[in-house]
Amino acid sequence: QFGSNRLTLQFDFFCGLLSTTKLPGFQVSKMFVVRLPAKLAAAAVAAPSPALQRYGGGVCSLLRLQQPQPQYFCRCFSDSGDSKPDPIAMPILGKLPKTREGAIELYDQWATDYDRTLKSWDYPAPRTAAQILREHVDAAAEDCPSRVGALPLLDCGCGTGMAGEALYSQGFKNLLGSDISDASLEVCKNKGIYQGGLVNCDIESTASGKMPFEDNSLSGVACVGVLSYVTKFDKVFSEWCRCTAPGGLIVFTHISELWDNNLNGVQDAAAACPWVQKYMSPDPQPYMPLNPDPKESAKLIRYFVYQVE
Repeated sequence: QFGSNRLTLQFDFFCGLLSTTKLPGFQVSKMFVVRLPAKLAAAAVAAPSPALQRYGGGVCSLLRLQQPQPQYFCRCFSDSGDSKPDPIAMPILGKLPKTREGAIELYDQWATDYDRTLKSWDYPAPRTAAQILREHVDAAAEDCPSRVGALPLLDCGCGTGMAGEALYSQGFKNLLGSDISDASLEVCKNKGIYQGGLVNCDIESTASGKMPFEDNSLSGVACVGVLSYVTKFDKVFSEWCRCTAPGGLIVFTHISELWDNNLNGVQDAAAACPWVQKYMSPDPQPYMPLNPDPKESAKLIRYFVYQVE
């Protein structure tokens, strides 16, 4: 089945494809997805995860994901010179605590190599989130603050600016960035895309009690790859709504397992806020599919869009 750059294949054919066949006519950007039925799950377990196999001069990466059901995501690279570097290991990613202090330590250390590492993992979230926001902004009313663009769009937890670059490429030029890592903010500054400025700000506002932005001062919020550090979702979501002008759009990602299990009351907090859900990705999506750590590469995410009332 073809559609949205996706090709779905049967598992038996897929195995043969890995071992014997090149992929003429497909670009490096294509993602090949195989969803295994339950009866093939036992066979799937025998496959390495992740595994890199060379065939016919090309490179194919195969990744097993166990939830919500066994799935295979295959990233294929052509042999036309569009090669990509091997995935870069980051052992401390899953070892430091998911706390304010742990985040500062991790991302201050990682800032200079963060973009290169995430690109080697085929990290799709910034690009996908920016595209989803663009689609919803274009479909919104003409007076939607996110469409007018007079107020800045907050890239919340901007890190080194990968999401900001994706947003900028989608036409969101009035960007404001916030993050807890000074080293990451310095990388952002050098990219020159945050015309609204850069602020060192804890997403949970643990020190000040509030985000350092006025009521209704933002056209919207984008928050990509950040919320696994959050425990006080009621505070984060309510602050986003306070700062975003009525009608503004908020896009964010969250680990699907954490959302689906309502960890730390994330769904309850979302339901209690003065906003309306406009979009939730129907199926969990790859997060860091080529991360060399199987525990990290197995993670899936969902994408969300809410409109503030």
